[in-house]
Amino acid sequence: MARILVADSDPVLREAATAALRPHNVLTAPDAVRALEETGRWKPDLVVLGTFPGRRCGTATCNRIKNDPRMGRTPVLMLCPSRNGRKDTCRCKGDRCLVRPFRGQDLATLADSLLNPRLPL
Repeated sequence: MARILVADSDPVLREAATAALRPHNVLTAPDAVRALEETGRWKPDLVVLGTFPGRRCGTATCNRIKNDPRMGRTPVLMLCPSRNGRKDTCRCKGDRCLVRPFRGQDLATLADSLLNPRLPL
């Protein structure tokens, strides 16, 4: 069972993502600051990052994770608010992007492919 951090400002999205990612061990964070703290402390196998209003956006959070020598190898799945969001993911160092709204099965499939790179999509 993998350790997955789901970070997004929307509590409904965090709850839906947690349900979709069962049976993995999922921890949630409501904002980018907590996402960085929990990534450093909990050392998840995968980080699922949404967009955040306010102090730090998801793209900047992703880049901080990827540039940190202790966390940089952790795969990051970005949750983008629209098809235009794919451009932001390409500018950051996120490993994959899932456009919102999404189906829980799509999230689970992408998460599994990042956790087990040998699995086909």
